[in-house]
Amino acid sequence: MQESSVPPRRFPGPRTWLPALGILCVLVTPPAPPAAAAEAVVSPSIAGILQHLTGVGAYTPSDAIALVVPDRADRGERVPVTVHVRDRAVDALFVFVESAAEPLALHLWLTDGVTPRIVTRVRLCRTGRVVAVAQTAEGLIGTARTVYLGARARCAPAAEVVDGGGTLQVRTRVRSRRGRVRLRTRVAPPRPPGTRLASLSLHHGDEAIFQMQAGASLAATAPLELSFTTAPSAYLHLRWTDNHQRSGEHSLHLP
Repeated sequence: MQESSVPPRRFPGPRTWLPALGILCVLVTPPAPPAAAAEAVVSPSIAGILQHLTGVGAYTPSDAIALVVPDRADRGERVPVTVHVRDRAVDALFVFVESAAEPLALHLWLTDGVTPRIVTRVRLCRTGRVVAVAQTAEGLIGTARTVYLGARARCAPAAEVVDGGGTLQVRTRVRSRRGRVRLRTRVAPPRPPGTRLASLSLHHGDEAIFQMQAGASLAATAPLELSFTTAPSAYLHLRWTDNHQRSGEHSLHLP
């Protein structure tokens, strides 16, 4: 009887099927959990300011904070800005001009009676982003918008600081209706060269209603508009300092 020349069938050994099993294991590995909400990318200078003032160097983008600026500005020294935070309590608001050497325009501390909506103007000397950040119980939230400067929208060179003359004068306009007060402030001309607002605060007795730190990127007139609640017939005191540490004060009597 003739023997068959067909070689015996061989089954794959461990060295052959273990790698295949390893590939199978990779394919059936459960997906990773979703990543946390991404933080916004800001310039190192803005991140440093936020880190210093709040302990957190970045904010989370959120639709809860609205920032209104023009798409194009023809006057870089006075670009209008409106910031409004919806549906949550706010401890503080920040406005930055990202392209500026000193990006902070304002840092505003708010009490519960202040509506988290402000109107102001910033100094924007080249095309760049305006950044608004709110400090809430849940952390920092923010948003940013780019403002393009027109061909002739240039800022005048910064004036040489002259440490002389009187303090800045701040003009106010107050309207009171149904327990809510609307306050508008601005620095009145003339201003000593190189002198700018450093701080502004409103007080009812010993209680501060709001306190603002003004930065170099705030417009020279340092306008601020906001609303708040207070007791009727209240006596309020608006206080401010300039960058020479000179101070001034207004007394306001509400009807």
